[in-house]
Amino acid sequence: MDIKQIVDKYGDMLFRVCLAQLRSRFDAEDAVQDVFVKLIRDGSGEELDSEHLKARLIRTAVNRCHDLRRREKYRATEELYDECAAEELSSEQTELFDALYNLPERFRVAVSLYYIEGYSVKEIAGIVKSTESAVKMRLKKGRELLRVLLEEEK
Repeated sequence: MDIKQIVDKYGDMLFRVCLAQLRSRFDAEDAVQDVFVKLIRDGSGEELDSEHLKARLIRTAVNRCHDLRRREKYRATEELYDECAAEELSSEQTELFDALYNLPERFRVAVSLYYIEGYSVKEIAGIVKSTESAVKMRLKKGRELLRVLLEEEK
């Protein structure tokens, strides 16, 4: 599969994963671009089958989002809300993304991969390099935290 096919096949999915992590359309687009640049530089996409490539792209995207959030520059602006992303979402979706964004990373990744991207617990465990039982606990705890955060908003 060449890079254009990979971008066409996985670009939207990676954008949604990054948007759930960063809550900024522009930062999510940058993160996705960085993932594909890394894939091109490493030249490792050709030897992977479709599922392994997908898992690697998601893991790379999650790591890139984590790096962006850690940066001091990002911390200074993370309270600013991206108006472009807000215009594309309904008020309920905006509330949900806000609550999801406020979850600790390990819960946010598991919840977004399971509920937004539709991955199974087994697939998520492979992506985040954890056990299935740990992913189940992260999903359970993530749902509980989301419920609390959403109730506080009301």
